[in-house]
Amino acid sequence: MKLLEVYVDGRCRLCQRMRALVEPRDRAHAIEWLDYNEEHAAARAAPTTREQLDARIHVRRLADGVWATGYDAWLEILRLLPGWRMLAPVLSTRPMRVVGHALYEFIARNRRRFFGTVDCDDACFVHDGDVPRKMRMKKAEKKSS
Repeated sequence: MKLLEVYVDGRCRLCQRMRALVEPRDRAHAIEWLDYNEEHAAARAAPTTREQLDARIHVRRLADGVWATGYDAWLEILRLLPGWRMLAPVLSTRPMRVVGHALYEFIARNRRRFFGTVDCDDACFVHDGDVPRKMRMKKAEKKSS
């Protein structure tokens, strides 16, 4: 049963890495990952705009419809991951929240500069496991050439 919708930038290499890190640890498959660059995902996030989604990660709890963004969104994700959920109370303390919010915002503003982006069309964002299918095809094409 899905508990969270997580809206990320599927073209952002950091976002892809973080998803690849989290997804295998989500043993209950409670998280639905959505790339807001895809029309259907952006429509589901309404009234949140693409500009808002682009600024930071967005998470919606499906049980009550409450949204969390940025650092708070990551706390929501951590609370669902076995072995990691014990970090959420510690990271929710006032000193950690102040540092966490500042660090998150700095990284979010600079993520493309620090980590780069994936240049591809919409087909790139059909995920097969934790790697976009088209990216896998590009790697295979390079090996056969």
